[in-house]
Amino acid sequence: MAAVWCGVDVSARRGHHLCVLEGDGGALRTTFYEPGKTAEVVRTIARLSPAAVGIDAPSGPCRRLLGPGSAARQALDLKPGSYLRARVCDALLMRRRLSLYQVPAEGEAVPPWMEAGFELFEAVAETTGRTLYRPPAPPPYEGPTAPSSGRVFETYPDAAFCALLGHRPPKKATAQGFAARVAALADQGVTDPRGLEQRSTDELDACVAALTAHRLATGGAGWVGDRNEGVIVLPVRELKRSYAPAHTAVPARQALDPPTGGAAS
Repeated sequence: MAAVWCGVDVSARRGHHLCVLEGDGGALRTTFYEPGKTAEVVRTIARLSPAAVGIDAPSGPCRRLLGPGSAARQALDLKPGSYLRARVCDALLMRRRLSLYQVPAEGEAVPPWMEAGFELFEAVAETTGRTLYRPPAPPPYEGPTAPSSGRVFETYPDAAFCALLGHRPPKKATAQGFAARVAALADQGVTDPRGLEQRSTDELDACVAALTAHRLATGGAGWVGDRNEGVIVLPVRELKRSYAPAHTAVPARQALDPPTGGAAS
């Protein structure tokens, strides 16, 4: 039986998108499911018994580990006053020029989609018996993954696509950004019988989460963060120091006709 890897794009309003990858060779075949509620998605994941599950949502609140004078802050050599309200994993991505949503601290109001993500993590772990990915105790605060450390994990699709491409593509809502994400998945051997270009941006996010699950289970992923707060797993073993925007060439334009004499109107 071919191995299976799952990725979930979380949404409290539209329903979670589940993508499943399977393959026993170079190609990774996709199956996309209809958007559904937490219980429906978890039931399906439990039936599939995947090798790993990637979820596009924070796995827990910010625990203020980067407060002034903290051990993590000193170990990471962060500039005074920077990233005070960020999780360690988020700070490590933001200083690579990768933007993220701010995760509230315990006791603060949580956006509905993050609350749905917290609920999904708990339900997947409880129903499937898969444990949350937790690397060795810090330091270090980043490194290659070890699958024995857990098989349910947080990922962030925008950063995952940047890691695969080596730069920041245009926003996913643009034609160029969407095409870049489709190409990145295809380059990794992901195939879809209906064509990835026919999918929604939510489905592509779920798909790259599933690809990251495949990489975690097969030794090709990396992580950033603090195990006591939460880590983000990405589909490469080592991240670049910085991710600059992709250079977008200006489309060719023909010059207008020059004036033929006389006063311009």
